[in-house]
Amino acid sequence: GWDVEWELAGTETVDGAQAYHVTASPDPKKIAGDVLKALEDPELYKKLGDPQAAEQLKAMKAENAKQLKELQKALKTIEVGLWIDTDSMYVRKGSMRVGLDATGIKDAEGLTALTLDIAFTMADFGEPVEVEAPAKAKDFDKLMEQLVGGMMTGASTSGSY
Repeated sequence: GWDVEWELAGTETVDGAQAYHVTASPDPKKIAGDVLKALEDPELYKKLGDPQAAEQLKAMKAENAKQLKELQKALKTIEVGLWIDTDSMYVRKGSMRVGLDATGIKDAEGLTALTLDIAFTMADFGEPVEVEAPAKAKDFDKLMEQLVGGMMTGASTSGSY
């Protein structure tokens, strides 16, 4: 429902592996609206699996409801980039840039715009590690499917996150 249209920006080498670089600019208003709607859903708090984290999120939402609405209005752009290994179809790298117009935010104290850059990398797939999985760990295949929006169906993955 976010009208995400992925485009192939090319291929690049990431940590020695060939990767497809795909980009998208989803509709920021739809995403912000869905996030605020999700914060109203009692099922979200159950799915967190951690009652303390759920209570903290509920309290933050209640205390900051007005600011969250202002933030929703300020959200202007979202740009997403993924670098997907051409062989394994694993996401090797990701980035997101969020642009905000702060001119309508109360108490912004002269701030007119803000850009947030977020990035991550993933590596060493298939390497042995010692991990004690959380009690409610979710399937790695599902994470990869969520990250790439189902566009890589049939890709083989394994593990938990």
